[in-house]
Amino acid sequence: AHPSSLNVYSDYFKKKYNFLLRFKLFLKDEVYKFISFLRNEKLYFGDEIPKKCDVIFITHFLNKEQAYHNIDNYYGSLMSELVKDGKLKLMVVLKNHTWVTQKKIIKKWNSNLFCKIILSRTIGFKKEKEIVNRLKVSGKFMKSCFQKKPIEKNIALFAEQFSTSGSSKTALRMHEQIKSIVKKTQPKFLISTFEGHGWERLVFKAAKMENPNVLCIGYHHSVMFPMQLGLTRKYGDGYDPDIIATAGKIGL
Repeated sequence: AHPSSLNVYSDYFKKKYNFLLRFKLFLKDEVYKFISFLRNEKLYFGDEIPKKCDVIFITHFLNKEQAYHNIDNYYGSLMSELVKDGKLKLMVVLKNHTWVTQKKIIKKWNSNLFCKIILSRTIGFKKEKEIVNRLKVSGKFMKSCFQKKPIEKNIALFAEQFSTSGSSKTALRMHEQIKSIVKKTQPKFLISTFEGHGWERLVFKAAKMENPNVLCIGYHHSVMFPMQLGLTRKYGDGYDPDIIATAGKIGL
């Protein structure tokens, strides 16, 4: 029930199912595909990925200064401590919240204590188009399932309209990116920040698809909000973390 999350639903309660809203969302999809064509990025960039690693940490790239030091906003100095004795091979995967490019980062990229890579915001026109098409199919499927139930029908219609939202595209994009990384590195552990977002579930699923034996840990680092159902709901089939770690007793 965080206000920034609830804002998404304001149009639903106002019943703004109009042409302008649909056209706005259509334009966003097309603009994103155009940006992906111009940027023509690979799945990720940064250090060379090792053939094997013990632990993958998934955290957040909030500004370009983060690329130049080894203290993380969410895990602090934990990663640096873990690699001190040289026994663990560790890599850090940064979910990209910026539009920084590889050229701008690598020029000043410091030698890190561990492998560090940043996930690209786009992954090429062809794959971005595939992601949008997959989400549209899912949206239409949801709408078709509830045609004869008035309340569910309205909710499904709303979900269908927003099926290609930015967060939805990010979730499927990260699924592709993490699958590729886990396939190459075969880690024993994967640790991700965990607040109940869809992308987190797809990260766990991607890891399990490429390495069924990987232990997935969701780190809940923030406060609990009312109605935060996505955090504790069990989906099964590889979408759940094996362990949930908290920042303290209140979270636990």
